[in-house]
Amino acid sequence: MKLVKEHINKFERGLDPKDAMNIGLKQKIAQWLDTYFQNVSHATKAASYIINDDLTINIDGFFITNWTRNFPDYIQFNEINGIFIFSDPANEPFKTSLKGCPKIVNGDFRCNRSGIKNLINGPQKVYGDYLCSLNPYLESLEGLATLITGNFACNNKNGLTINDIPKETVIKENSYVEHWAKGQW
Repeated sequence: MKLVKEHINKFERGLDPKDAMNIGLKQKIAQWLDTYFQNVSHATKAASYIINDDLTINIDGFFITNWTRNFPDYIQFNEINGIFIFSDPANEPFKTSLKGCPKIVNGDFRCNRSGIKNLINGPQKVYGDYLCSLNPYLESLEGLATLITGNFACNNKNGLTINDIPKETVIKENSYVEHWAKGQW
C-alpha cells in the first residue's frame, strides 16, 4: 500500500506517470546513460547530460564512446557542448552508422576507426574540427555537416578526394583539406 501512495503523491506533483514509476523510454535512456557514464574515462564522468522533452540528449562536457556497436535506437544525442568522439578504440569496425550522433557539436567531432560507409546521421553543424580518418569502409562523404568552423580531416586512402565534399558544406578552417587536396596524406 505504501508503494501505491508514494506514486499517487508523485502523480499529484505533476510528473508524467511513467516517469513517476521509473518506467518508459525516458527511464530507459537514463539507465543507458547512467551505465555508460560509469564505465568510461574520467573526462566523460565529469560531463553532465539532460534528457530533453523530445527524448534527445544534451551533453555538457567531453563525451567519448566505448560503445562498440551502433547506438541503440532509443539513443539520440541533440547538442554537445564539448568534444564528441565516436570511434572504435580497438580498431574493430563494429559501428556502421552515425545514427544517434549529435546534431550540433560545440567543439570537435571525431568518428575515426569505425565501419561507417558514409556520414549520414552525423552532426549538421560542428563548431570545431570534424575528423573522420582511418575508416576503411568509408565510400562517400554524403551527410557531412553543412558547417564546420575548424578543420576537416578525412585520411582514408579509399579514393575520396576534396571533390567529394558536398557543395553545401562550408569549412571555415581548411589546413587539413588543403593537405588532402595536394595529396600530402
